[in-house]
Amino acid sequence: MSAIDSGRIKRLITLSLIYILLSFFALIYIYPLVWIIFNSLKGSAGEIFSNPWAPPVNPTFKNYIDAWQIANFGRLYINSIIVTSATITILVLLVSLAGYGFSRFRFRGRDALFLIFVSGYMVPSASLVIPLYFMMRNFGLLNNLLGLILAYVGLNIPLPLFIIRSFYNSIPANLEEAAIIDGASPFTVFWEIVFPLLRPGIASIGIWIALNTWNEFLYALTFLSSPSTFTVPIGLLSFFGLYANAWGLILAGFVIVLAPLEIIYIIFQKQIVRGLTRGAIRA
Repeated sequence: MSAIDSGRIKRLITLSLIYILLSFFALIYIYPLVWIIFNSLKGSAGEIFSNPWAPPVNPTFKNYIDAWQIANFGRLYINSIIVTSATITILVLLVSLAGYGFSRFRFRGRDALFLIFVSGYMVPSASLVIPLYFMMRNFGLLNNLLGLILAYVGLNIPLPLFIIRSFYNSIPANLEEAAIIDGASPFTVFWEIVFPLLRPGIASIGIWIALNTWNEFLYALTFLSSPSTFTVPIGLLSFFGLYANAWGLILAGFVIVLAPLEIIYIIFQKQIVRGLTRGAIRA
């Protein structure tokens, strides 16, 4: 056997082991979701407990219809969409401007200030709940979606700022210099030349923020107290408390909450990975 054939066999074995390992972890991740979906389609708790690992004999969507109506998921979805959309819009605008400043302008303390912003990612979010609660109370923003949006914006700045600054660093400054020589204003240079080149980075951080905000529980539970302002995770908690023994309804509620996140991630997973890895490499 030649050295070339031996090297090919080793690479084949290595790739096979990698794919087997990845398939194992994929199965661990996917199986609980499949289990929840199967049992949410069963018509009674007796069918669930008699054989919880088997697929439904007579699948029914009655649990989904009842869960949607009882938990008022329509209102919960609207609140979560408002909070998530506003958080994404504000954060994208803020980090785009801040990242441009940290990348293109040189001023005293620039690197130290950037490190201060980025180091916020190392602060546990749970440690900020109490001071933010009192701050929101003093400004009258408790039980208000605006207060929750502002909290999410502040908590999610570090990583998007780091990624966007990395994208700016990868854009040649010659493009901006040429535009300025041609008479373009700084505002025109930013919005018409530089900002459009950030679309991959903006897509990445937008999806990341959406996933991070839609599923957030602790701050929503702390700041919101009225059912009319509840987001999806808090509504699901209340629903679980009222129907703790109706497992078909509860599992259907889980699927209703998780479905948007899973769909978004499946569709945009390449953009998420590309943006995060590009930000890590080019920082």
